[in-house]
Amino acid sequence: MQKIDLIFTRDFSLFICEFWREQLLLDAVAKAWGAGITDQIIRFNGRLIEAYRIREDVEKVKEHVVHLPFDHRLFSDEFRNDFKKAVAELRELIEKIESDAPMDTAEVWPEALHLFRAMYPAYMLAVFLPGPWADDLRKAKGAAAEPILKALYDNRLFMEGLFEETDLALRHMVRQKLELHGMDGTLAHLVDFSEAEALLTRNLPPQKAELEKRKPGYIIIKGEMIIGRNLKEVLQENSLEYDFPDVEGIKEFKGTPAYPSGPVMAPVHLLYTVDDIKSFPADHILVMAMTSPDFLPAIKKAKAIVTDEGGITCHAAIVSREMKIPCVIGTKIATKVLKDGMEVEVDATKGVVRILK
Repeated sequence: MQKIDLIFTRDFSLFICEFWREQLLLDAVAKAWGAGITDQIIRFNGRLIEAYRIREDVEKVKEHVVHLPFDHRLFSDEFRNDFKKAVAELRELIEKIESDAPMDTAEVWPEALHLFRAMYPAYMLAVFLPGPWADDLRKAKGAAAEPILKALYDNRLFMEGLFEETDLALRHMVRQKLELHGMDGTLAHLVDFSEAEALLTRNLPPQKAELEKRKPGYIIIKGEMIIGRNLKEVLQENSLEYDFPDVEGIKEFKGTPAYPSGPVMAPVHLLYTVDDIKSFPADHILVMAMTSPDFLPAIKKAKAIVTDEGGITCHAAIVSREMKIPCVIGTKIATKVLKDGMEVEVDATKGVVRILK
């Protein structure tokens, strides 16, 4: 049995998840890095997308990357400049989409995917190398690693939130097209890649019944979508294993302090998607799988932030330091243990979250 790890939990669209796996991870990253993963397992839990990767795959890719010579193109100024150019152009395109200016979606769709593909290998490098892989690079390269880590961290800041922004912009186009066909636009996140392409480039709508089938949840493994099955059973059938956390009876748990502060006490409020932001009450503890720039209106009102995921370079860590908001990241279980309205104490110096009532 191979172990898998949960990599991200986000509000992503099905069509982006399929593009992410097929075109970005299995192709673009593998070509640029010289090593890639064999699969990415996706589970839609009815609210959010959970992305899992095989631990052995990730370890092999990490070992390959941290031992590359520093004259490899991945670490070159040319590679970083190409990345920044693609990021800037993609952001311009996103602004155009969000402005609702007249556009030919048949042209915008492939252009957005091309730019996404162009920037993603450097995007992923900027997420993992100065983050969870930083100590491995230091161990392999010594002091010579520091300028590379600094440059990659700068890239991380430059592109922060771009994956989510791209997803939401393309979902916006899909949503508008669905509504023009008399369909519920909120189903846009359930449209698969081939359906999105047909809708945006040939004006062919998906079957509503197919989208409705996916609403309760689905699993994608080895490129195949499975509906109505338990994740644990599907993993076992594919010789994969995940350490599902046992959260029953937990009254206190720990994470990593991102912006230290003394204990803060307040009610909890969980957010899942950007549509939930308007419901966030001021002076509550914001609890999420992970924050992104789209959630800033809620973050600004939060008394503290607690996340399931993230390391010292994640969005929640960056923004909490900038805004001086107490923050505990990487708890793994916050969204599974905490419920709306619970009174909790967040000690962002010790990284401890305690349920009071």
